[in-house]
Amino acid sequence: MAIRDFEYEPVGMVRGVLRIVASAAAAFALVGLLSLASLLIRSERVAVNELDVSDSSQVAIRSTNSDLKIIEGKSDRLVIRAKVTDGLDSTDYELHRVDNEVEIVGRCLRWLSPGCGVKATIAVPKDYPLLIATGSADVRAEGLADRVVTIGTGSGDVDGVKLRVQEFSVDSDRGNVTAKFAKAPYALKVTTKDGDIGATIPKGKIRYLVNVDSKTGKVKSNLVDQKNGRGIIRLLSDSGEISVTQGR
Repeated sequence: MAIRDFEYEPVGMVRGVLRIVASAAAAFALVGLLSLASLLIRSERVAVNELDVSDSSQVAIRSTNSDLKIIEGKSDRLVIRAKVTDGLDSTDYELHRVDNEVEIVGRCLRWLSPGCGVKATIAVPKDYPLLIATGSADVRAEGLADRVVTIGTGSGDVDGVKLRVQEFSVDSDRGNVTAKFAKAPYALKVTTKDGDIGATIPKGKIRYLVNVDSKTGKVKSNLVDQKNGRGIIRLLSDSGEISVTQGR
């Protein structure tokens, strides 16, 4: 029996590659058209809920991917105003409460419906310690006062503005953290892995024990460690850049 040599067929291979490229291009084009259609028909709705937290020792809020804005409340209730955005795919908004923890859930196919999801503004009762946990959601804490605020996040950014709190503490993996104070806190504690840290602290009567360090990122600080300090400034990162300024 004769043995024939293997014959290489470059034309067939090229055709196969072209088919794959054409299929991928068509898929991307389809996704693009669906995304555009989703933007054109996008709609918004608002859901408002009030929760009694008077039996709780703290306010605990959890969100996986719904962005949060936290403000001072004007009542003794936790008020949640959620803006829900729908596109080609509708957003499922749910609010769960288990014991002392409130969970905000917003589910949608963001690759199909750009901009869909939930953004919640939460007014918290005065004086309660505040605990927030997120996955990829961003958190903006605005104008909070006279309380301890603790935030843990995976990849979401944390932005604190006009803060007058006693303590502001953030633990982040990849999210950036900024904290701007209207009144000097007793403690500012921020730890990140890859995220940058920025802080502005007004001058006050509080003397601080200071620990500001990044293993590989740049550090800019005008804080002075005071051995007899009663306050704490601790800003630590693995690779993020750190910039902290105390006003005169």
